[in-house]
Amino acid sequence: MNPTKVLQPQTAAQARQSLQHCREQGWSVLPRGNGSRLQRHFPSAAPDRWLSSTSMNRILRIQAEDQICEVEAGCSPATLSAALEPYDLELGTCSPGAETGTLGGLFMAPDHSMLHHLWGPPRDQVLGGRWMMADGCEIQSGSQVVKSVAGYDLTRLFLGSRGRLAFCLNLILRLRPVPRNPTWARLDREQLSSWLWGEHRHLAPPRLLFSLSPHEQAWVQWEAEPAPLLGVRIVDPEEGRSALARALETLGQAPGRASFDQSIRTSWLQSGPDESWPMIDWLSSTAACTAPGPPSSLDPSSDQASHWKFSPVTQDSPWLPALAEACAPGFPPFGQRPETEGGS
Repeated sequence: MNPTKVLQPQTAAQARQSLQHCREQGWSVLPRGNGSRLQRHFPSAAPDRWLSSTSMNRILRIQAEDQICEVEAGCSPATLSAALEPYDLELGTCSPGAETGTLGGLFMAPDHSMLHHLWGPPRDQVLGGRWMMADGCEIQSGSQVVKSVAGYDLTRLFLGSRGRLAFCLNLILRLRPVPRNPTWARLDREQLSSWLWGEHRHLAPPRLLFSLSPHEQAWVQWEAEPAPLLGVRIVDPEEGRSALARALETLGQAPGRASFDQSIRTSWLQSGPDESWPMIDWLSSTAACTAPGPPSSLDPSSDQASHWKFSPVTQDSPWLPALAEACAPGFPPFGQRPETEGGS
């Protein structure tokens, strides 16, 4: 991507000036972060200019007692994680691109999370935000408290829109306690079956559950050491973290905006494991794979792409043009040149 086409405002006022300049020049403009998720979530995007949030990357406040924080959209998940360590708090997501991506990109994509089964999708971690419309107007949405009955949640409208409705400035995020004594273990298919559907099904659910190939033992992380399970192999936490890093790398190769193959999910939840094996956290219903081999061989663009149990979603909402007009009446929406008509 040509770096001269990326605008990097450092303040909201500079972002507004950039939007005005693009309109005057007849350029289309789309918001983005570092662009690390574009190939997966928005490969067709080709604006005249990108409006990047990467220079707006401050952590504005951390309220540990309320378990919330406020950040600018260009802050990376890794930066936020480091700042939260002294408070024993974390963001309730486990997603690809923690080092290279931005929090704005994570929530606007929206990307997958391997903690989906515990805390819901990434958007459930967002309480509110500050946004800039295509006309330069700023609005505040959502709430600064965890529990709120403040009416229709505009935040949900913008999250997942991939920047077509608003440029994200700030986010108010819900935080979660860090597990006190996380334990990593390895389970084979028989042990996993006993735990999920057999005599050990009373055990607490895991924090993480994934496998890196169809024939490999599952990696499991509990929030604390689990009750005795016959033959369970506790492993060094560094081994588990290394496996998780490989799993996230693989998940980062998966097609964005994907829908989970329901037949695979139903088979696992109701009938037990069959010939299919969950490659990435079946509990979160984000991915499954029937092809053997290490993550590096599972490039979705390769000949093995047919083995991925993903159905990429490519159709936009029919409401998108109307929503864009409602957000900035009379102004060209994000991704559309001023002189053109119709939806993006």
